[in-house]
Amino acid sequence: MKNNLKLIDGETGKELKGRSKIVRAKYIIIQEGVTSIGEWAFAHCTSLTCITIPDSVTSIGASAFHNCTSLTSIIIPNSVTSIGKDAFLFCNSLGDVHYNGTKHEFRQISKYFVNISSLKTIHCIDGDYSLIDQKNKF
Repeated sequence: MKNNLKLIDGETGKELKGRSKIVRAKYIIIQEGVTSIGEWAFAHCTSLTCITIPDSVTSIGASAFHNCTSLTSIIIPNSVTSIGKDAFLFCNSLGDVHYNGTKHEFRQISKYFVNISSLKTIHCIDGDYSLIDQKNKF
């Protein structure tokens, strides 16, 4: 993990070392070359506010960001073609999602974003994708 993940402490701004300190990370930088984010990988990281996922990632596992209550922003590349169940469950501060693909591409992976009450719109490269209409379908 140490070569593929940089954890930044929310209080000091310094890089954190060791798995036990992951819950204190405010920003997480996943290095290029990582291909998936595993199930429960960052669950309960309540200090986490933003994360950028590299283009090499193709899947986000179930409950990967479960209960990341301070998460407000995430950038997802269009290389992500699979998002597991409840990946963002209880991320009720999440309001700014940027998807580096089209609205059509996002539609294929969007079903696990509809249960986030704070999230209304996904910013895609060809315009904004409204989750309001999708919430009525699920």
